[in-house]
Amino acid sequence: MGPTVGLNRTGWIGGKVFKHTSYETSYNLGAKFKYVLDKRLNVNGYLLYSGREMDLDENGTVDEKYRYLDIPLTASYEFGNGNIKFYPMLGLHNAFLLGGKATQVVSYDPYETLNYNFFDDYPDTIKAFRYHIGYTAGVGNEFELNHKLRLFLEARYTRSFVNSLGSSDTTWFDNFGDRADVGDQEFFSFNVGVLF
Repeated sequence: MGPTVGLNRTGWIGGKVFKHTSYETSYNLGAKFKYVLDKRLNVNGYLLYSGREMDLDENGTVDEKYRYLDIPLTASYEFGNGNIKFYPMLGLHNAFLLGGKATQVVSYDPYETLNYNFFDDYPDTIKAFRYHIGYTAGVGNEFELNHKLRLFLEARYTRSFVNSLGSSDTTWFDNFGDRADVGDQEFFSFNVGVLF
């Protein structure tokens, strides 16, 4: 077990509404838990406070910022001997929404800014995506500094199964009562940490 910090690079993918998205950088921090099944096979758990940001070009520029409690669960298999090991990993990613807001500069008036707090302004929509699950895959390196302390570096790709503005069928109702497919969230994570 040990602390970890890192960066997230997030955007929308696969939807029909948010087609013009740009990926933005945010952060994550928390802890990693490692359980050794045998000499090379491990189960890893993470508890992360995670920010995810993205910009949309839909009727103006929309800056979205989300805060999540992320709980990835992965299996990893280690290669190498001695003090340096390499491992691929694959697993499930659980995300619990803690908060979110958006700032929009509307296209017809670049000097007008609209601010939204998702929890306050769209409580019914928020209920549909407080939790979503996805898959995560990545690679890592572990360096044994001494018999009690190990340094690790990891890179992971994650995609949600349930889109962040939708229900289980990846749609939500827009302001006109129509179903709108916004796609999934995807993000890349780069982390460093230590294990005791």
